[in-house]
Amino acid sequence: MKDFNISVNDKEDFHFRFDKKVCLKCPHVEQCLRKNKNGKYLVRKVEISSRYDVVLDGLKRNQTMAFQEASNKRYKVERRFATMVRNHGLRRCRFIKLAGAKIHITLANMACNIVRMVNLLTPSSFAMS
Repeated sequence: MKDFNISVNDKEDFHFRFDKKVCLKCPHVEQCLRKNKNGKYLVRKVEISSRYDVVLDGLKRNQTMAFQEASNKRYKVERRFATMVRNHGLRRCRFIKLAGAKIHITLANMACNIVRMVNLLTPSSFAMS
C-alpha cells in the first residue's frame, strides 16, 4: 500500500498528498494538519517547487557578508531610480515600442545626470534640487 501520491503539474512542481490514515498515526499530526469546521483533520498536501534548490541557495547567499555589504549600498542606486521616476517622467513610458522606450530612458538619464552635475559643480547656496 502506498502512503502518499506524487503528482507533477505544468510548472513541474511536485505535489505530495498523504493518506489520511498515515497522517493520523503520525506524532506530528497537530503541527501538520488543520481541522475543518466539523473538527475533522484535512488531508495534508505539500507542494515543492522544482526550483527549490535555487531558493535554498539564495537563502544561504543572503546570510553572507558580501550580500550584506551589497544590500547596504543598494539604497544609492534605488535613490537614483526614484529621482528619475519622480522628476524625469519614468513612472510611465509614453512609447509603445522598445525603441521609443530606450530613447525615453536615455533622455531621462541624461536629464538626471545634468541636474547632478550642476548640483556638484555649483556652490551649495545656488544648487538646484
